Amino acid sequence: MAAADSTPLLRERVDLVEQDKRTLAGIVKAFEGRDSLNAAIIGSYNKQIQAMAERGRLYDAELDNVRTLLKRERRKRTWLSIGGLAGIAAGIYLGTKL
Repeated sequence: MAAADSTPLLRERVDLVEQDKRTLAGIVKAFEGRDSLNAAIIGSYNKQIQAMAERGRLYDAELDNVRTLLKRERRKRTWLSIGGLAGIAAGIYLGTKL
């Protein structure tokens, strides 16, 4: 169930990355409006935005992986509980017949 605990954390990280991307995009627009001599700074911020977008994609992929693992775990628990109940019922039935 550690996977279920990490889902909100990953979603929060994705949201923070998106928030940082928007902030840096606003800074880039402000620099572009002020002066074209800030091309190096603008390029640096654009690289940071690209890195954050990549990090966001990685977090999304990790979140999808966690969701898949959680679905498998739920499915496994369901089938184990059904099998356990069927085994108990079969044991009771056989116990009463012998």
